[in-house]
Amino acid sequence: TFNITLQVTDANGNDDTTIAITVNPIINTSQTFNECQGFSITVGNNTYITTGNYTDTLQSLSSGCDSIVNTNLSINLPIPVIIIENDTTICENEFNNGIVLHASGGTNLSWSTGVINVDTIIVTQSGIITVTSNNNGCIVQDNFELFLERCLEPTIYIPNVFTPNEDGMNDLFLIKGTFISEFEGTIFNRWGNELFNWKNVEEGWNGEYKGELVPDGTYFYIMDVVFENREKKSLTGSVTLLK
Repeated sequence: TFNITLQVTDANGNDDTTIAITVNPIINTSQTFNECQGFSITVGNNTYITTGNYTDTLQSLSSGCDSIVNTNLSINLPIPVIIIENDTTICENEFNNGIVLHASGGTNLSWSTGVINVDTIIVTQSGIITVTSNNNGCIVQDNFELFLERCLEPTIYIPNVFTPNEDGMNDLFLIKGTFISEFEGTIFNRWGNELFNWKNVEEGWNGEYKGELVPDGTYFYIMDVVFENREKKSLTGSVTLLK
């Protein structure tokens, strides 16, 4: 603020007048934003949506003076993350050791199981598992759902004796089981000679070799079984033939 003296002579002879003039300073302000994609800021007639430093000059309606606004805008992009494995249903009896999930992409990962900053976890419970990518507050998530069902366990029963005497009872060396998808069995005598081979588990051995009934005694088998759950078993043992 400063004074100006004017030499003015009025009708009464007064000629000194002092006028006080106030000069308002230019107002210079700064503002900083660190936001996610989709954010916008409007300053005056300008709207900003991308990262950058912006300067706007505004005029006050009351004082008529300029004010300068400096805007520092950082727009953070979300970093996508996906769980590679698809939603899965498995049998309860196959879930003893859990299953492994892998996340691809993302940053500052956190899992709904409480594990953080890793891209691979072992899941030991059913339900929805969520992984979150956090890039400076910009969130992206992906979900995996694990269903458990009570499945019947595959079984196989191999008898240890059979009586091929054509009485209609226990005449076949017959393998029984559940959920068998592939099968192959071979019968040998005590000297290791192959007597019979079959691939239909419902077929069985009638105790014959080349059309003749073999003598009473102990015979040996090798069996390879694949169950519907892809479990494989190789079985060896002996069976007693009694007429």
